[in-house]
Amino acid sequence: MLAIVFRFPGLASEASVIAYWTMHEKTTQTVIALVALGYPGLVLFLVGLPYAWSMTSSAWARAATAMGCMFITSLVVALGLASAAGQLIQASDSNAHLGYGLHVAAFVLAAPAAGLGTGFFLAVIVSTFSVAPRWLRVPAGIGALCNAGALGGHFDLAGPLNSGNGLLGGIALPLASLMVYVACVCVERLVGHGRPRPTAADST
Repeated sequence: MLAIVFRFPGLASEASVIAYWTMHEKTTQTVIALVALGYPGLVLFLVGLPYAWSMTSSAWARAATAMGCMFITSLVVALGLASAAGQLIQASDSNAHLGYGLHVAAFVLAAPAAGLGTGFFLAVIVSTFSVAPRWLRVPAGIGALCNAGALGGHFDLAGPLNSGNGLLGGIALPLASLMVYVACVCVERLVGHGRPRPTAADST
């Protein structure tokens, strides 16, 4: 993903988007396919999250799983639109305008999806507040902020708020923050595997 995410063009220029797909179509389509293959593992992580700290009865934990899965579903749809955009642009010049529209739609879709990402991280913080290590609140809090910034994609196709390559509105930070959080939880579970898992009842 890192091979292409920092090459994404802004969304305001049709010429820039067409040039991007002309130069990087094969690489981007390969990355899209690999990311799609990785999504089942991510869904398994989200579904298993309430079990990590014995939170299966927590409404907040179930909400986190639901919002996380909806966030992933939105990104799957966005990947399909982006893939179609690249194929149309490569097919013929007459399809380039339609391909540009699909490309913009794919990335702007990340803006409403970012609301789900923000909700996921906030629900994780609330549901694990008394049972998970305190340091895990840091990547979760950063993830909530990164996703909140991506909501800016609703308002502009250029500049820092655009969903293509914007510093705040771009898709890079929400995806990176999710991957970092997944990695942090996996490390914590591996390191803490030999220790008894606390439950919410232990804190009362």
